[in-house]
Amino acid sequence: MGTIESYCPGCFHEKGTAPLCPACGYDERSRTSPIALPPRSLLRDNYLVGRVLGRPGGFGITYLGYDLSLETRVAIKEYLPRDMAGRDDDHRTVVLHSQDDTESFTYGLEQFLQEARTLAKFNHPRVVRVRAYFQENATAYLVMDYIEGISLAEFLERLDQPLTEQQALDVMMPILDGVGVVHSQGFLHRDIKPQNIYLTAARQPILLDFGAARLAMGEKSRSLSVILTPGFAPYEQYHRRGEQGPWTDIYACAATLYYMVTRQVPPDALEREKGDTLTPPDTTQPGLSPHFCRAVLRALATESASRPRSIAEFQSLLRGLPVAPSAEPDPTLAIPAPMKVSGRVADPGASVTLAIAPPQPTAPRRSWVPLAAGIAAAVLLVTVAVIGYWMFQPAPDDSGRSDTPVVASPETGSQPATPTADADDKPVPPPPAAAAAADPIRPATPAAGDAPDAAAKPPAPVTAPTGRTTQPAAPPSVTPATDTAPAPTEASPRREPLRLSEPELRARLRDYTPPPHVRQRIRSLTRFVKISCLVPIELLVDETGAVARATPQPSPCPPNVALLYAEATRHWRFEPTRSPDGSAIPVIGIVHIPFPPPEKDAPDGARPLPRR
Repeated sequence: MGTIESYCPGCFHEKGTAPLCPACGYDERSRTSPIALPPRSLLRDNYLVGRVLGRPGGFGITYLGYDLSLETRVAIKEYLPRDMAGRDDDHRTVVLHSQDDTESFTYGLEQFLQEARTLAKFNHPRVVRVRAYFQENATAYLVMDYIEGISLAEFLERLDQPLTEQQALDVMMPILDGVGVVHSQGFLHRDIKPQNIYLTAARQPILLDFGAARLAMGEKSRSLSVILTPGFAPYEQYHRRGEQGPWTDIYACAATLYYMVTRQVPPDALEREKGDTLTPPDTTQPGLSPHFCRAVLRALATESASRPRSIAEFQSLLRGLPVAPSAEPDPTLAIPAPMKVSGRVADPGASVTLAIAPPQPTAPRRSWVPLAAGIAAAVLLVTVAVIGYWMFQPAPDDSGRSDTPVVASPETGSQPATPTADADDKPVPPPPAAAAAADPIRPATPAAGDAPDAAAKPPAPVTAPTGRTTQPAAPPSVTPATDTAPAPTEASPRREPLRLSEPELRARLRDYTPPPHVRQRIRSLTRFVKISCLVPIELLVDETGAVARATPQPSPCPPNVALLYAEATRHWRFEPTRSPDGSAIPVIGIVHIPFPPPEKDAPDGARPLPRR
């Protein structure tokens, strides 16, 4: 590992003392922005600041950074509203231009940190991951993963032609998956546009730059123009009291899709409110499917009530799938229903609603009988051992039970009944259950070895001296059902499941109540396991809407939590998914379940137990 002075601020490869980097061509002799931190500034004695990524924004600057402890590159976002603050003489400390802006600056700083805390809880492959956040130099910093690639806007500029419908969906559908998970936690992006969608070197889209802090600053400032992108912001974002929710981000996603397939930015929402001049996308780009055009135009409606209400509904419209009528938010165990975020923020934490509440601190227990402390400790250990054994023992598995009814033949006295041979004489025997119901129970005969139905077969069986009836050696008895009825389930091919996103899968959930013993074990876990996490579980739902398989995915949650939640999801019931031809099809997807469950949405649908 070289010294700090030997690292290139442009790529963080070691270049020695030469001013020009041979690896990336960065020239240290070139002038840098006076508002930015000097290259090689050290933050928290661990993060080395490099060149500015892109251009400094109105509310912050993003740098290329280097984590000295992990020896990896990161992206460092600094909170710095240029209209209110600048650099002090040391070129590091942030100072206000006027003391009149102290309240607005402090409010925006709190929103910036709240955004960091919320994003740090997300672990979705389409949302940039936050590693750390801290305050220094009279401002705040957010450390994120550094992603190599280019923005969608730059990619389209280089391509210089519109994308096809399928190419646009390949970019936007994964982004919608990530936005749906963010919405489920009560958080909005508010600034989705081609500049904030990044395409990695592996051609994977990533959503960057959440705009909660910028919007909060805009509400406190005198102008909203600097936080809006004309053509991609809906009408409600132009008003401080505009009702915002998932439909706000849906408008921006539809505008981005429109831009990808037409290379034209939609008209500004304020202009469209006076007189709509939006051109259907298939007018500019022939060959687009009708359902795709209808979905984009509906999501670009100026009235928020006319747009899709959820990401899952918008994705179904884009795919041309039937959409169930909007109902009340689903009270699922996996994810709480999306919450509307008002355009007016009443307090620093109002713009974000966390789905995972941190565990409340519990008061330490003190023995009220000091002389019996040893006995109490022994009793406590035994109690914990019993509870742990009961809580972590595997649940009874019903998968091995047969659905075929078991039919008991009538007993003759205390001797075992003799199997009937009616199949040899009757051309079409009834099913086993029907035969048992039709055959009356006859009283016992004096001879214990007599057959139950001697009239069915003239040659009577030979009675052994022991009193048991002996069957002929050949032919062996054959179950009637296997000879007369073919097995259609083995002959018919099984359809491949359709993979759905989490919002789409969640929208189909109809019953999520686990059995009482599972609910009780979830309650017990919340008392003994003090951790907050999201448990990802892959669900395979068959044609009837039942969960055929629930598989926990790798996560930081304890294994016992993941296994218990997988057991709970096997009792969920979904609305059957139908293909365009109307036939039911199996589906597969991953859901993220918060642990512990939110207080307002207990896993058993009842009031949660009070915390001690």
